[in-house]
Amino acid sequence: KRRFDNKAWNTVCLPFALDAADITAIFGKGARVAAFTGVKGTDLLFTTVDKMEAGKPYIIQPTDVLPSPMSIDDVNITATEATSVEQGGYTLKGSFAPMAVRAADNTSLVLSTTADDNQLTVPSEDGTIAGFGAVVLNPAKTAGLRILIDGVATGITAPSITTAEGSAND
Repeated sequence: KRRFDNKAWNTVCLPFALDAADITAIFGKGARVAAFTGVKGTDLLFTTVDKMEAGKPYIIQPTDVLPSPMSIDDVNITATEATSVEQGGYTLKGSFAPMAVRAADNTSLVLSTTADDNQLTVPSEDGTIAGFGAVVLNPAKTAGLRILIDGVATGITAPSITTAEGSAND
């Protein structure tokens, strides 16, 4: 079971594959799915796709009002472990189980929804993200990251990252 914020970008990592018809049936007509495909400077590049591979993390923007939490029945589970996608020193790390994130290390960014938009945020306290989701690993603690989908800025950005020595951009 998993909760999705409707009409906002969410991370997702499922143990089964979905084709275009499945994505539409589950997440709504016009739902968008994007795969992590590259990095250019501080831009994390995502490309829309029409199918999802089992075990691979993605970001998804549902268009239907989904039940919360959501449950998908009658699927063929083909992946026993979630994978990660590494591009240019950054990793989109998927997980089927809830995943611990540590606030103190400033290296795990969570895609969160605010009242107005999405943000990549460093957790303010230690916690867990929901199962069937993903985090962006930012080992260099780069500030000012943003997500582009098909070359278009989404407004999803990461804040300044502060370390014991000061801003990561100092």
